[in-house]
Amino acid sequence: MTLTCDDNVLPNVRDLGGLPAGPGRRTAAGVLYRSAAPLAGDLPPRALPSWPARTVLDLRAPGELDAPHPLAVAGTTVHALPFLDDAQLSALPRDDLGAIYRVFVQQAAPQLASVVTLAATAPGPLLIHCAAGKDRTGVAVALLLACAGVSRDEIVADYMLTQHNLDAIIARLRRTNHVHSRDQNGVAGSAYGAPPEAIETVLDLWTASPAGVHGWLEAHGATADAVRRWTQRFPTAGPS
Repeated sequence: MTLTCDDNVLPNVRDLGGLPAGPGRRTAAGVLYRSAAPLAGDLPPRALPSWPARTVLDLRAPGELDAPHPLAVAGTTVHALPFLDDAQLSALPRDDLGAIYRVFVQQAAPQLASVVTLAATAPGPLLIHCAAGKDRTGVAVALLLACAGVSRDEIVADYMLTQHNLDAIIARLRRTNHVHSRDQNGVAGSAYGAPPEAIETVLDLWTASPAGVHGWLEAHGATADAVRRWTQRFPTAGPS
């Protein structure tokens, strides 16, 4: 899964298909992708079933955005869905990824619910990205996987794949001046790695919620119909 630091290779991009999602079911290929922020001139990712994505969710803060978005082309709809504004991003804790992820869940709960709603209804494939494709993207993808019935171990394993891509991610962020100015090794540069306990922090929050992750989503703005449609759209019949 390691990517090179070539200027025109989109880092940390992968399809979330093929994951076990309960007895006799696996997540479908070509439905949900994740990546770091795309740039104009990127080569089409070779490992994906189809490209470009038809729907893009950009989770970055307003100050991080490119205009126009490089994937805003005919046939693709880009939704800006910032988890935090620029001031909130600057105020994130510096030394605890679990605490950072808890801030995302607490302050961006409506946006997370909107991620599931769009994933359930928007044309696919759906690409989710932030700057590095690790932190905000990691939390959003973990929510989509948990909602679809993917096990905790599989969610953590996908999250940790980003660890192999950090050199390429950080090289791109530094080259495009998208490493946060407060700290060249800060959150935006993903220097904290991808430790399992970080994503486990938010999985614990959702598990502890009344009625689990589905109940958490409905309490924060997703409808029961959107949750149902996502759980029908993403997992498909396959080997357990």
